[in-house]
Amino acid sequence: MAEFPVPRYLAETAAQEPGVAGWIATLPALVDDLARRWSLSVGEPFQPGGQCSWVAPATTAAGPGLVLKVAYRFPGGEERDEAAALRAWDGNGAVRLYDFQEGPSSYGLSWSAVSPAPRWARCWPSRTRTSGGRVAGPPLGPPSG
Repeated sequence: MAEFPVPRYLAETAAQEPGVAGWIATLPALVDDLARRWSLSVGEPFQPGGQCSWVAPATTAAGPGLVLKVAYRFPGGEERDEAAALRAWDGNGAVRLYDFQEGPSSYGLSWSAVSPAPRWARCWPSRTRTSGGRVAGPPLGPPSG
């Protein structure tokens, strides 16, 4: 059996947090359980990854387009509202949540995959429309005068 891939940032966190290190030992079984439960075929995790979660692309019989996230649950529970927020937003300005499973030391989510913004969109300054239809944001050039 091949070694279970742990993204670099998660491995670095585990080196400093004993709880995360112990949790990583359970990751292969957690990922396998969620993949079976949700009928997913899971790819290699994204690199360098997150500091306290294992995230990878996934596909179903319907095709590609999902992401599986298995995250460590810290004692303070600061991540407890992630699934509720994604469910409330329902893909409007965020990924669409498909499944959520909570456990004592971790939780799993599957959501719609998104592509990064096109290159041209990353080159423009952040600008938004106000309720009056005006464009608000930083000036596009040096001040005149």
